[in-house]
Formats: sequence, structure tokens, C-alpha cells
Amino acid sequence: MTCTKSGSNYAVLTSSKSFSCGNAYPWFMHEHDAMILGQKSYGGACAIRKGSVGGIGIQCSAATSATIFDDGSSVDFGCPVDADLMTDGNNPYENFYDLSLISQKMNEFFAAG
Repeated sequence: MTCTKSGSNYAVLTSSKSFSCGNAYPWFMHEHDAMILGQKSYGGACAIRKGSVGGIGIQCSAATSATIFDDGSSVDFGCPVDADLMTDGNNPYENFYDLSLISQKMNEFFAAG
């Protein structure tokens, strides 16, 4: 899958609050040429384990397996962004809601090819 050649351009908005699966998804999309914007994800490489406690289904990070790339490197240190949207103001995440700015950044990214 190549996100830029399918006729549609995809981007993932992520932040330092993204951990584990919230880190894996941007990495998987990054590997398939999607644009990553926002703030570098926090990290986490443990795979997800399903289980139950008292009959209630749960999901948690598995301590015995991790998500890695084909070359053996780890996703543990967070996914870098193609466009940093953080600000220094009272709300450092305000640009995460600015659809005009996000559209501009995506248009620039995909126009550059």
C-alpha cells in the first residue's frame, strides 16, 4: 500500500500522548508514505495482548513481544512528524484543530511528492 499513489493522500495526526498502539499506527502509516503531522508520538513497542479479568475482556501491552521493523530496529522511540503543529501559546495543541493549516501542510507535503 502506498498512500500517495492511490489517488488519495492520507495523513496521521499524532501527539506525545500517543503510546503503544497509538505509536504503532503512525509508524505503520509512515512506512507506507502517509504524512505524519502534529507532535512526535511518545513511543512504546510492546505488542498488544488480549485477556480477561473476572470475565471482563481487557487489552494490555505484552511484556514478551515487541513491534519491530524488518531490519530489526524498534519503534519504541516514537514516530517523527513531517509537519510539527505544536505552538508555544496557552494551548500548545491549538493547531491540531486548525483545518486550514492542516490542509496547507498536507498540500505542501504531497505536492513535493
